[in-house]
Amino acid sequence: MTRTEIERIKEEYPPGSYVKLIEMKGEPQMVYGLKGTVMAIDDIGQIHVNWENGSTLALTEEDIFEKMRMVRVIVCRPGEKPTIEEIGDDLASMQAVVGGMIDEYQPFYDELDPRIENVTIYCNEEGKLNNLERNRSIADNDGRILDIIRGPFFICYATVESETFHDLPEDLEEKFMKKYEWPEHFVDTPEGTFAIPYDPQKPARQEDLSR
Repeated sequence: MTRTEIERIKEEYPPGSYVKLIEMKGEPQMVYGLKGTVMAIDDIGQIHVNWENGSTLALTEEDIFEKMRMVRVIVCRPGEKPTIEEIGDDLASMQAVVGGMIDEYQPFYDELDPRIENVTIYCNEEGKLNNLERNRSIADNDGRILDIIRGPFFICYATVESETFHDLPEDLEEKFMKKYEWPEHFVDTPEGTFAIPYDPQKPARQEDLSR
């Protein structure tokens, strides 16, 4: 391998980038679809990777692999504040976040900002069927609850024209981090279900849960 080729590899696979394995012959523990994080490129062009199975085997010219595109998303889990995470844009990575088959949901609308319609929730398709823990409510502009998402979900940006999902624009990321900042307790009454935001670091007040 020439010095020029090695420099090209270093540019294409900087430390922190992600790869997915297709085939590594002679290593049965290195299965198809295994993901890893690039640690370094050595002087002979081998790509040293921290694999998700704990292996640190390097990739060579003989191996078949691909670079993964990572997307910055907002992840909301029941009982927790939201987090910003980077996930692969492949189906397996999306399913890993929600814990099952995914369902795409675009419930948002703002006549002053048409980008809002592209803000997309990916949640567990069987969340209600499997009675997963209630997570966050989806409400209209008047605060009326339209739906309650069960189980973990993530929020990203997905236009109708695109077959992939993308990072949220910076201002929308800030807006939706604020919108779903607090987890919610849900209180079922004869008049309907009410969502009560709470700080997960503080114990819930009994009067809030019983009202």
